[in-house]
Amino acid sequence: MKTSHAKGPSKKAFRQQHMKAVFLHMFGSRSIFSLFLVCVTLISLNWFGDTIWDILFDIDTFKSIKAWIGFLFFPLIIVSWYCYLIKTFKDTGNLSIHEYSPLPGCRALIVFLSPPTVDIALVDKYLSSSDTKKESENILSIRSEFKRGWRMPLEAIAYHVEKNTLETVIVIPSADTPSTEKKEDGTFRMVGKFTRLFEKSHKFEVLNAGEIHQRWMEGVNYESARDLRDCLHDLYTWLRQKQYADDDIIVDITSGQKVCASVASVMSLSIGRQVQYVSTQDYTVRAYNISYEASA
Repeated sequence: MKTSHAKGPSKKAFRQQHMKAVFLHMFGSRSIFSLFLVCVTLISLNWFGDTIWDILFDIDTFKSIKAWIGFLFFPLIIVSWYCYLIKTFKDTGNLSIHEYSPLPGCRALIVFLSPPTVDIALVDKYLSSSDTKKESENILSIRSEFKRGWRMPLEAIAYHVEKNTLETVIVIPSADTPSTEKKEDGTFRMVGKFTRLFEKSHKFEVLNAGEIHQRWMEGVNYESARDLRDCLHDLYTWLRQKQYADDDIIVDITSGQKVCASVASVMSLSIGRQVQYVSTQDYTVRAYNISYEASA
């Protein structure tokens, strides 16, 4: 039995998308240069049309220098356009990356939630403790006791708590692994415990992505770029409605899988958006502002 695989976009499709982007960049903007190009093209086309019309009714028109200029100007514009588009099409552009460490605190932080693994015993102990000190004890103050799974999101949150800027944390848990055999390994089953860690310790709110949009109540497929994109889009939209600007929001890409980091990084190409990463060596937090700029 043969297994069929969906084909990715063809080279022709990529070229069409690139050409469309070039035209949108040149004609869809409001820059003076774009307006100038449009005006010159329209003027040359009108001049060319008038010249052809005059030639049809009076062959002596060709004796006029003005007629020759009008006849040749538009083709020269077309050739110039062709050369410019070829150059632009071959242009790979520049990837601009600005790295910040230390970085200013953010108002909203989005984190991915990996399984707690060996840290689950510490989590259960903390949540079940009836010690009166728990009221004043900060879960972040004992984050060094976490060895794996949840150490990184705690470090990510702690950084912005210490900056006194954090207002909202949104957790994106994973869904169960899609397979023929039912696997109950999604961290959406654990997200309740994670949010409860902060109930008595802080004034900022910690939300599950499923509380923002019902579609993500059972987590997000960490291996689906489309689902991750849709989820992040929903979260950005919701935060904007809550009066958060893009530069108020940071997505932490330390936890989760490589696809999570890839999608979040690509979505950060939008002006003002940033991603951050917690070092696995010394737990320092670095933010990255990534943008794509066409080469001159």
